[in-house]
Amino acid sequence: MWASTTHPAMGIYLDNAVSDKDHPNENLGRELLELHTVGVGNYTESDVKSSARILIGWRVDEWDTWAASYDPTAHWVGRVKVGSFIAHNGSSDGRKVTRAYLHYLAHHPDTARRIATRLATVFVHDDPPHTLVNHLAKVYRAHGTQIRPVLRALVASRAFQDAVGDKVRDPEGDLVATYRAIGVTIKKPTTRESAPHQIIWQASSIGQGVGEWPRPDGQPVDNASWASPSRMMGSMSFHYGAAGGWWPSKDIHYRPAISWLPKPTTQFKVLVDHMSQQILHRHSTDVLLKACCQAVAARPHEQIDADHPVMRWLFPRLLTTFLDSPAHFRR
Repeated sequence: MWASTTHPAMGIYLDNAVSDKDHPNENLGRELLELHTVGVGNYTESDVKSSARILIGWRVDEWDTWAASYDPTAHWVGRVKVGSFIAHNGSSDGRKVTRAYLHYLAHHPDTARRIATRLATVFVHDDPPHTLVNHLAKVYRAHGTQIRPVLRALVASRAFQDAVGDKVRDPEGDLVATYRAIGVTIKKPTTRESAPHQIIWQASSIGQGVGEWPRPDGQPVDNASWASPSRMMGSMSFHYGAAGGWWPSKDIHYRPAISWLPKPTTQFKVLVDHMSQQILHRHSTDVLLKACCQAVAARPHEQIDADHPVMRWLFPRLLTTFLDSPAHFRR
């Protein structure tokens, strides 16, 4: 049985297999070090064993309430050492030791650098500038591990400003960006068929479901991993379904086609430029206009209104043309 719990100071999820305190499962201890904090190469096998011994005892009711709890009878007692963190760990209630240990890891220089590198890789470049990574790591530690100041520093950097169009969106990023771009609103789920639940399946159909990466190293954030033909086909299928508003259909609202018209009657090329600015945040290009004309068999100067076939029957094709463009696949 697998359970999950969180530590608010670090904002991470921990997976723990229920096991005997004299034979603690090492998955949690290793995952905490490898995935969430200091990273590969910055810990030893002895560290992994102590990490597991520190953490055993925490539980989550994953079958009903998801409430977190602590079982002192399951806690391993004895001296532990991870890096420079040392604790006698003499009490059956190991919660104080756990919190001290997580505080140590959260403030560790290797954790700071790993988080900074990950964020810079996601939002700037597959090989981010060392100066940017070092700056973000310093901000992270200077603000007591708060992420918000780090993100502000990242967005304010010249490297971030120069990175427009450099990063390929991963499946989750594509899904979120698409729904935002086409003005979809989602309600709180009421059943398993509700949109918030079905969206998880949509991410899986693109190539990577939410929280489904199988190894404790985190899903890849480089361009090459998400630029395969199969991923592109998955995204295109999702884009067309979202553009048509066909699925999911429960607890979700799609923007009506007529709402995209800047005026009751407008030239097709003006409509395309208007949509390009709203979806891609830039004016239309000649190439995009040509693609849109081909998608719905319209002419650039053709007058479009609410009763035109483009708006009544062909609009999903038009909308999908923007979502399938290179500009939308990249940040």
